[in-house]
Amino acid sequence: MSRIAKTEAISLKNVSLSGASRYIIALTRDFGKVTLVAKGIKKPKSRFGACLEPFVLSEVLFYHKENRETHYISHCDIIESFSNLRRDLEKIRFAAASVSVIDKVIDHEEKNSVLFDLVFSILTELNRSEESQLFILYLAFLTKLAALLGFQPILDRCLRCGALAEERTHPYFSIVEGGLICSGCEIVASKDRINYKRITPEIREILYQFLTEKFYKNKRRILTDSSLEQLHILLKMYLEYHTDKRIPPISESYLII
Repeated sequence: MSRIAKTEAISLKNVSLSGASRYIIALTRDFGKVTLVAKGIKKPKSRFGACLEPFVLSEVLFYHKENRETHYISHCDIIESFSNLRRDLEKIRFAAASVSVIDKVIDHEEKNSVLFDLVFSILTELNRSEESQLFILYLAFLTKLAALLGFQPILDRCLRCGALAEERTHPYFSIVEGGLICSGCEIVASKDRINYKRITPEIREILYQFLTEKFYKNKRRILTDSSLEQLHILLKMYLEYHTDKRIPPISESYLII
C-alpha cells in the first residue's frame, strides 16, 4: 500500500527511461536516497519544469511504497535553484563530483538529515564562492563526509603510541587505521607504502581545520597546487577503502545518463 509523502529533495542524477520519463536519483531529508519516477518529464510542457534537475533543492510529493525501490512523483516545487552554480561550468564540475560521491557511497532509504544538510551546505558554498575556492571546498566536503560516515580520522595523536601532535612530528597517515603515525613509530609505516602515506604538517593542519570549522572558513584556506593534489589523493584512497566504493575522478562525474 502506498502513501503520499512530502519531503525536501536534492537531485543527484537523472536516468532516462523509454518514452518521456526519467528516474530521478535524489537525496531526501526524510527518506535518505530514493529513486523517483518522473513520468512525462522530458515533454516540453512537463509539469515538473526544472525542479528535478541536478543540484536543485525542491519540495516533492511522491507515492511512497514500503519495500519498493522506485516511487512515483506527483508534484514538486523549487526551494533553491543555486542559479550561480548552474551558470558556471567549473562550479558544475565540482557540484557534480560532490553529488556523485554521495550517490556512490550512500545506500537507498537510509534517513540521515545531517548528511542532507552537508550536501545542501556544499552546494550553497559552491554557488557563492570564487573559482579559486572550489577545489578546497570539495576536499573539505570529502573530509566532513568521511567523519559523518563514521570514519573520522585521528589527527591529534599517534595511533600507535599516543604521542600528541604538538609533542612530536607525525610524518605518516594510515589509510586502514585512519590517523597519524609519529616519527617514533614510522619504521613500521616506512615499510608499507600502500597503507601508510606521507603527510606534511600543512596537510595535517588543514584536515583538522576541515573537521572543526564551517565551510565558509574552510574555503579561506590557501594551499599550494601540490598540497591540494596530495590531499585529494589521500582523501580519495581513504574513502574508497572504508566505504569499499570507487570514488569517481572529478572529470568522470555524471548527472544525466
